[in-house]
Amino acid sequence: MQEKLLANSWLEERKTKYKGKLLDEKDPHSVRAKLILKNIIQGLEKEVKRNPNSNASGFNHYDEFNWNILVVDELAINASAMAGGTIFILSGTLEVLTDGEVATLIGHEVAHVVARHLFESPRSLSSRRKQELEADYIGLLLMASAGYNPRVAPEYFRKISSMYPDSKGDHEHPSSEERANLLSQAHVMEQALTIYKESWSEYFVNLVFKRKA
Repeated sequence: MQEKLLANSWLEERKTKYKGKLLDEKDPHSVRAKLILKNIIQGLEKEVKRNPNSNASGFNHYDEFNWNILVVDELAINASAMAGGTIFILSGTLEVLTDGEVATLIGHEVAHVVARHLFESPRSLSSRRKQELEADYIGLLLMASAGYNPRVAPEYFRKISSMYPDSKGDHEHPSSEERANLLSQAHVMEQALTIYKESWSEYFVNLVFKRKA
């Protein structure tokens, strides 16, 4: 109960901060962002139901959150999540990134929410850094389950690294290059690709049965 009250309070503070800068829900950027978020949440749901032993199985409380995404009219690339399930994404993100790249970013933010990182008080800067890497990994699995090619994720971080070469990371945030390298590790990418292929197999099977029905 206290968590919900805190989440609502933080959400209202953020809405006040962006007052007058939130795009209408019918704006093309808003429509696109909501569709990608919807796909990511469906991917989370599929992963939880399909494989109870997967890393996502501990997140079966995902339906407790009021999932929503709001687009802020700012020409930069960034997104941030609120504990209750609302994500704020900057319009510049949607102007320059592909759907797969946006899914990488949204998957990362959804991961922070379901892993309850936003309610945790990091004991040190290194634990905050660990949360970021954990959200990258979980987000990779979520986007794969949603049908987005996970190979896009490390390329997204390399793209960000080239766009912002002076961003070397810090004690709280790993560098984009490090994040790309970790997600590119064979065992990590193979796991994500397996989920991705299973997701598309399920899609085609359902499509065939719908046509026969």
